[in-house]
Amino acid sequence: MGFTKEEIFSPHRLRHSFATRQTELGVDLLTLKELLGHADVATTFNYSNPGSDHLEKRVRMAQEKWRNQLLNFNKKGE
Repeated sequence: MGFTKEEIFSPHRLRHSFATRQTELGVDLLTLKELLGHADVATTFNYSNPGSDHLEKRVRMAQEKWRNQLLNFNKKGE
């Protein structure tokens, strides 16, 4: 049919892609567990596989939040 190997996917692979994308969008694992119909959150964790750029972005967001909290704490103490 003219599809490359990368363009052909199974329903199982689609579920993995869905879980990964939802994780990258910030959906928490417990909500995603319900969306996927898993009984155990450990299964959901195995389905989500965000890329390193997503993890780096989340770390930077957390660092910025902590920095702002520290600055606000210091201002209140002055």
